[in-house]
Amino acid sequence: MLVVLRTLAVIAGAATVIAAAWTTAAIDRDLFPGKLPGGVSAPILALELGSSEKDVTRVLGAPDEPQRSARQAAIVGSLARDRLFIVAYTAWLVLLGALLVTHGVVRDEPRWRLAGLGAAAVLLAAVAAVCDVNENRQLATLVAAARPDPSLKAWTLWKFGAFYGALGLGSFSFFLEPGRVGVQRWLRRVAGLTGIIAGVVGIAGAVLGWPGGIEGGILFAAVAILSGTVFFATIHWLRDGLLAALDRLGERPVLCWLANWPSDE
Repeated sequence: MLVVLRTLAVIAGAATVIAAAWTTAAIDRDLFPGKLPGGVSAPILALELGSSEKDVTRVLGAPDEPQRSARQAAIVGSLARDRLFIVAYTAWLVLLGALLVTHGVVRDEPRWRLAGLGAAAVLLAAVAAVCDVNENRQLATLVAAARPDPSLKAWTLWKFGAFYGALGLGSFSFFLEPGRVGVQRWLRRVAGLTGIIAGVVGIAGAVLGWPGGIEGGILFAAVAILSGTVFFATIHWLRDGLLAALDRLGERPVLCWLANWPSDE
């Protein structure tokens, strides 16, 4: 069961990284003003957390600004791509929670608290996905009307709270995984610690309505997902360390054949 979950986690993690990059690429940051409301760097996050019509105008521009339509089109395009990202990160979070549940259950003496934390992570992942879908609908309406919607910020805060909660809880699963040698040990530590830090910082941002905490948590979450994906992808190959893995690679028939290639001398 653990092998299957780890394999699926590699697929979900890679999909999350690719989908995040693809969604972000839809926004040309040069189209938007350098200083956004809340001190954030992402235009969409500034709209999600904006609380006044002035904030919306600062992001989209005044009705007579020539770049306004281009900004609206960029955000709508990003929202269309965001559907794949929602599916991918939800799968990643659910799998982390499932791994934690499995680690808690498949023992001689089951640790039900671990299983409970894993189940909570799965539930929070589902909540984050539902909130994200509703948030995107509200944001599309806001972009078209260019007026703030009080419910949008509420959906955003709930989404980030649930997302960071699921990530923080699920990241404890890394500390229960094998991989105590060399590169695997460091990948496991980086993935687990950055995931937990993202959870703490992001939840603080969501609870306090602190834009810097929400955006700062995203950076830690990105490191956690990337390092976690690499960890799961190499968990077997690097099981004895990098040097042992290279030795096994050097024993492959093709490489042995190349090493014994006849010379001209």
